[in-house]
Amino acid sequence: MSQAAIITGGAGGIGSPICRALAQDGLKIVAADFAGETGESLAEDTIKGGGDAVFQKVDVGERASVEQMVEKALAGYSRIAVSMNAAGVISRAPDQKMTEGE
Repeated sequence: MSQAAIITGGAGGIGSPICRALAQDGLKIVAADFAGETGESLAEDTIKGGGDAVFQKVDVGERASVEQMVEKALAGYSRIAVSMNAAGVISRAPDQKMTEGE
């Protein structure tokens, strides 16, 4: 069975090279990030390079979003061997929502 890895912040600064390195080592990648277009592009590039990757949009500041990310990852891969947090979190007031591009 192939092992899978979830990397939050997977489309960003340190997250994307981590995703690429783990894919080169044969892990199936769930690149989880708030940045949709960048995350989709990373997954496509990883696949073109011979890896196995999917993008999952997530807001790590929202518990429900994280739970949904894990559920989808488990549905797709059934076993997650690595979970790495490379996502940055910005503190906001409870009534403020983050928008893509911030």
